[in-house]
Amino acid sequence: MSKTKTEEFKATMQQSGVMSQAALDREWNALSKLSYDGTSPVQVYLDRFNHHMRRIKKMDPDVEDEDLRMTMHGQLRNAKKPPLLGLDGERYMSPETWLGRQLSRDINTYEKLSTALKERYGGSKEKSNLEVVLEIDQMHPNWKKTTLKEFFTDVDELLGTTTIEDGFVIKALNEKLPVEVKEELRRSRGAWK
Repeated sequence: MSKTKTEEFKATMQQSGVMSQAALDREWNALSKLSYDGTSPVQVYLDRFNHHMRRIKKMDPDVEDEDLRMTMHGQLRNAKKPPLLGLDGERYMSPETWLGRQLSRDINTYEKLSTALKERYGGSKEKSNLEVVLEIDQMHPNWKKTTLKEFFTDVDELLGTTTIEDGFVIKALNEKLPVEVKEELRRSRGAWK
């Protein structure tokens, strides 16, 4: 087919609605492949969902809010390998389980469900230096059961994406570590401040 015949064919298909229906079907298909398991901040999922939703509404302004809400509802899943802690630092609760515990009036529209997901799975806010030091201070590891690796993994999770001066962390850790551990660190790693 020549270029002009191809353009004529596309114009005919668009007028008959075949191409717009195919594009709409592609968007619904892409939207249906999304899912969210609560192991990462929800904003990435919501951005993708909203991208496809806007395109669908552009092609089909009559799409109902209930269709979008139920699509999102069906995409909330349990994690295949659930983490011990959720994004809020508490015991992990999958979005599917969380959804079952919500009052229907609190999530009966797409906007309400989206907002509730942001509140629950939005990720932790950055903590101040004082908050981090206080949380380290509240840690009371049982050194007979807790290894250094486990302890420092907990500290690393606590620090997360917070920007904090090393001096604050080192001072707080020095107060937590037993004398034997500090001596071992001095021997194996040099000067431990």
